[in-house]
Amino acid sequence: MVYLPSHTLQIRLMQIDEKKEISRAGDFYYYNFTITLICNNDDLVDVYTVLPIIDTNNPEPFFGKPKYTYNLISSYAEDFKRQQLLNPIIATDYDVTNAAVQFTMENNPHFDIMYNGIVANTLNKHHYALLTPKVPGKLITDKIEVTIKVTDMGFPPRSNVTKVVINPPSPPMPIFKSPFYVGHYYKNNTFVMHENPELDEGCTFYSTSVEISYNNVISRIFYTTIVDDKIIINKSDGESLYDFYEENYTAYQLKAKYTDPITNLFNVGVATFIVEHHHDL
Repeated sequence: MVYLPSHTLQIRLMQIDEKKEISRAGDFYYYNFTITLICNNDDLVDVYTVLPIIDTNNPEPFFGKPKYTYNLISSYAEDFKRQQLLNPIIATDYDVTNAAVQFTMENNPHFDIMYNGIVANTLNKHHYALLTPKVPGKLITDKIEVTIKVTDMGFPPRSNVTKVVINPPSPPMPIFKSPFYVGHYYKNNTFVMHENPELDEGCTFYSTSVEISYNNVISRIFYTTIVDDKIIINKSDGESLYDFYEENYTAYQLKAKYTDPITNLFNVGVATFIVEHHHDL
């Protein structure tokens, strides 16, 4: 209430809506106010004014995570953009007068970074960053690690960083349909397999190899070939089991390897290959 010599002046301030009424002029911020003057004759007069805001840029902006990790299901960079919708990179700045933040990233051959707008209903506090491919259609075949920096527009400007890790897609682990397979070796130096090894996922989508080893050494006696999605175990000509009469069986390791032809990443799975020694035949 303000008292003048011959009149009584009542000033009523309307509620401030930061989202709608905050403005910026030059290097200063202002709140927009509507002041309603109630005169002695009950007339209402609206006066529009602004109130400058003095705000110290104390809080640093910060990211939601210290590290963002993306495990790609496709080698295409465009698919990585879709993954960012599910796991967005968001920076928060609680300073009142900061109208925006800026995202920067170390130079790399894969991605640029852009400001992607304000998170809805956050009163200009949460901001999206978006990595975009420099070359559309370029394949991601190696692990990528970049550091992103967010800087607010206050004075003095303050910043913070996060790391983004992008892992190219890896093949699944090969899984044998059986944990072990049995072969039969006879004293006349013949070898028979009644059941050939098979993989649950098949051998046609990835580049597939299967090796046989004994005590971590590749076998010279047995080797594999892949025919029509089947793993065929063969015996080398001129080679024989040196411990045929000393043991009833020999246990080998089957190691299957899937290799992605685009990324050259691979995964392995194992099973046991048992060779029975038939001494009486």
